[in-house]
Amino acid sequence: MLIASKYEEMYAPEVADFVYITDNAYTKSQIRSMEILILKNLNFNLGKPLPLHFLRRNSKAGQVDAQKHTLAKYLMEMSLVDYDMVQYNPSQIAAAALCLSIRTLDQSEWTPTLQYYSTYSEEDLLPIMRHMAKNVTKSSTSKLQAVRNKYTSSKFMKIASIPELKSDTIQELAAKAS
Repeated sequence: MLIASKYEEMYAPEVADFVYITDNAYTKSQIRSMEILILKNLNFNLGKPLPLHFLRRNSKAGQVDAQKHTLAKYLMEMSLVDYDMVQYNPSQIAAAALCLSIRTLDQSEWTPTLQYYSTYSEEDLLPIMRHMAKNVTKSSTSKLQAVRNKYTSSKFMKIASIPELKSDTIQELAAKAS
């Protein structure tokens, strides 16, 4: 728990807190020793970067506005509950979400700058974009509504209810999804 909290939390608990929650079954020294042992056995390899990390980088490189970034976040989060999306790397999901967002909101092309920073061409991203478009078209009838409801709030610019998500761009891509 100590390693996980250090990795995930902004303000991780102190070692003394873990001594307390174990009812003094372990000392601070034992907890630190075990932490070192676990990290060494993992080769300090704690995990993969998330799609959001790649999206932030790509959005900054492409100088996209908040609406495009938010739509891309929505598309990415919808892919979390889709088992068919597991096969794609986080960087691919982020790039495809941003590319679809840009294409949907202002019919722009994937720029050479975005291709350079993401390392993917629009052609590389097309199968993922099609699948994301299919998810969008099914979102209103899906049993899983948490992400859609979240992005319907004003905090997220009501991005899940924008008319562009019913556009020909989305419909055409969804129709070509396998």
